[in-house]
Amino acid sequence: MILARFKNSLFGLGMLLAGLVLMHTAQTYPYVGTPGEDPMFFPRLLLWPWLGLSIIICIMDFRENRDILANVDFRPLALVTILLGMAAILLPVAGFIPVSLFFFIFYARLTGYGDWKMLVPVALIFTIAIWWLFNNALELQLPAMPL
Repeated sequence: MILARFKNSLFGLGMLLAGLVLMHTAQTYPYVGTPGEDPMFFPRLLLWPWLGLSIIICIMDFRENRDILANVDFRPLALVTILLGMAAILLPVAGFIPVSLFFFIFYARLTGYGDWKMLVPVALIFTIAIWWLFNNALELQLPAMPL
C-alpha cells in the first residue's frame, strides 16, 4: 500500500523538485543591473505558487488509498514526448509558424481530437495568435521561416 501511495505522489514530487531547483537557480545568481529591471522577478513570483501547488498535489495524491497510476496508457505520453522533441529540434530550422501549426494539429490528433474541419482553422488561428502575441505584444522575436 505504501508503494502505491509513493507511486501516486511521484508527479507532485517531481514538480516540487523541479520547482526547488529552479527557485535555487533564480536566487543563486543575483541580477547586478538596475534593481527595477531584474529579469528574474516574474519567474520567482511564479515559482512560489508552483511550489505550493506541488506540495498540495503531493499531499493529495499520497492520501489516495488506491493505485491511481494502474491504468495509465504510456503510449500517448511517449508519442507526445517524441513530438515535443521533434518540435524543439525543428523550431530553429523551419521557423515558428510551420512547426507550431503542425505541432498543434498532430498533438490534437494524438490526444484524440479528429474533426479536421475544425482542427485546421483552430490550429491556424492559434498559431497566428501566439506569433502575434510574442512578436507584437511581448516584443520577443520567434524563429523566422528560412524562406
